[in-house]
Amino acid sequence: MKKRLLVAFGIMLMQILNLDSAVADQPGKERFPERIPLPEAAESGQPADGTRSATLGSVDWTFSVSPVVTMMFFDDDRNRPLYGGYVEARRSDFPVNLRIGIEGAHFDSENDALVDAFATSGSGASGPELTFIRVPIALEYYREVMDNLTLFAGPGLDIIHMDNFADDTGVGLHLSGRAAYEVIQDLVDVTLEGGYLFADDLESDGGDVNFDGAFVSAGVAVKF
Repeated sequence: MKKRLLVAFGIMLMQILNLDSAVADQPGKERFPERIPLPEAAESGQPADGTRSATLGSVDWTFSVSPVVTMMFFDDDRNRPLYGGYVEARRSDFPVNLRIGIEGAHFDSENDALVDAFATSGSGASGPELTFIRVPIALEYYREVMDNLTLFAGPGLDIIHMDNFADDTGVGLHLSGRAAYEVIQDLVDVTLEGGYLFADDLESDGGDVNFDGAFVSAGVAVKF
């Protein structure tokens, strides 16, 4: 499963990087279909050819920042809330959204491997205190299904770090779907995401540490 997700992630990344060069290799081909002048163009101040942008063929970019709260349903630990934020970027001529974030929390872990290591450590603490940090990097396919609703879906890589009682860094993968509902036009979205995290490559003195689990997150995205 991880190999398949990694291949999908790489293919989507290559498509983005090759988009401009693919267009440039076709010098005799028009990038945009013929435009029909709009009758109201003169009154609205738009260019006479009816285009909505100042330069023919320009690409619109959308950027956003969003604080989020994520509930992780770990397979080998209690349900844990994570707090963090994301930045996103997408372009109007290609239906892929780049999303990078960071989430984390500090808690007394009940993960079996950490509990076993703690039992033999002789520590006077009440339990294995753990700082959990997740850095997801995702390429999402997106589609506007209504004027104010956009759906996102796709795979992503996750850098997973744990610290304090156990210290290790690994790489995981996730699959997720997300809905963004626009509450203030061209400015603010509310978002809801659900998915599954594959993260079982970390190690401790008690053995492999498994952070696999489903997750649900909610956030507010400010666009600019």
